[in-house]
Amino acid sequence: MHKPSQTHLSIVKRLLRYLKGTLYYGLHLRHASSMVVTTYFDVDLVGNMDDRTSTNAYMVFLGSNPIS
Repeated sequence: MHKPSQTHLSIVKRLLRYLKGTLYYGLHLRHASSMVVTTYFDVDLVGNMDDRTSTNAYMVFLGSNPIS
């Protein structure tokens, strides 16, 4: 950024405090016999007829571990 303000500094400080508080968080992956990446999608095209919007979701697994 070419002109950071005091607001930007306070946002960065808040982000750093958050990251410091979550330093030891993480994913606990269980060993699986097959470490295959599997992805599931659910899509509802134009599911809301009032404003013609679509809804979608996804889930990604590494073996039996959800990762996204």
